[in-house]
Amino acid sequence: MAVAAHTSFSNLSKIERGLIQASEDLIAAYETHLGVEIMQRRGVLAALVAGAVIPLALPDVVHASYTAALEEDGNGIDYWHGRAEQLSTARMTMGGDAFTQRVATDLFKMPTGIWAVSATMLTLLGNQAPRAAQNGKDARGWYALGVGAADKSQDTATRVITRGRAALCMSQPGDGKSRGNQVVAARLANEALGLSDRPTVARLDSFIALALVAASERNEAEALSLLAQARRLFDQVGTTGVGADHEMPDWRYALSESRVLSLLGNERAVTAQDWAAAALPANMPRYVTQIDVQRGLLMARSGDLRGGVKYAREALNALPVAQHNPTLHLIMDEVEASGAQR
Repeated sequence: MAVAAHTSFSNLSKIERGLIQASEDLIAAYETHLGVEIMQRRGVLAALVAGAVIPLALPDVVHASYTAALEEDGNGIDYWHGRAEQLSTARMTMGGDAFTQRVATDLFKMPTGIWAVSATMLTLLGNQAPRAAQNGKDARGWYALGVGAADKSQDTATRVITRGRAALCMSQPGDGKSRGNQVVAARLANEALGLSDRPTVARLDSFIALALVAASERNEAEALSLLAQARRLFDQVGTTGVGADHEMPDWRYALSESRVLSLLGNERAVTAQDWAAAALPANMPRYVTQIDVQRGLLMARSGDLRGGVKYAREALNALPVAQHNPTLHLIMDEVEASGAQR
């Protein structure tokens, strides 16, 4: 393996013991030689990405896990399904390391074999993965594990949901240097669409993901066609209120529509942004900031690069860092890269 990955046996040992971080080439070498399924079964992929993904010392997670476990009786599958639902809801208002620690702690103490719940939690970790704004490598590792767990569950709904959520998150273009992520996003979205034609939020996620990929490629006709399909589906499955990570309330859909249209420099984005602002529940400052950063994106893609960058940067800087998430930084990257996209 060391030879295949063009690294030394000493470095490989340190990587597998979590002392140093694995490169993208090394992870690719493992996938090629062992296969993703074997990597998941052996826990190799988790070992390779965990040190870079969870921004906490492992002892902190272990301590929190065992402290919680000692205070609880044995919990069955219903408890863990409920816990996953709580975490999916908490993600909408809770950000940063605190949320990541909650998910990682639960994953650490949850019994193996509850695959549907594992898929949800692994996907939540992918959504929160640090450094996703730079290259998405860490998020991709967690999403691969989430999809693998979903497939182990043999539950079609779980398989579609996991793929749809992963596709939506990985379809974000950022600075345009992570084309590989969008290739994976498109594959997962098409897999989700192929697994079931039921009108669901996961299917909606998949259409939005494909629209984002098309918009980042400046394929306006394709992006608008996909967005029209997404809008019709939202009218069937959309909700209101705060929602959960696997739901699509009106303000969240409006943000997605705004993102696609802003990438295209399409003035219809203003209507979507105003819709999101009007529908957004109170006390959700991160999403208020996202609306403003997307207003900056529209300005930049419409020709006012300097004004768009200034507007978006001021909005982002006004939000406390603890409320930041990878999506905000990805959109900021899109604003700043707009000069190269024209």
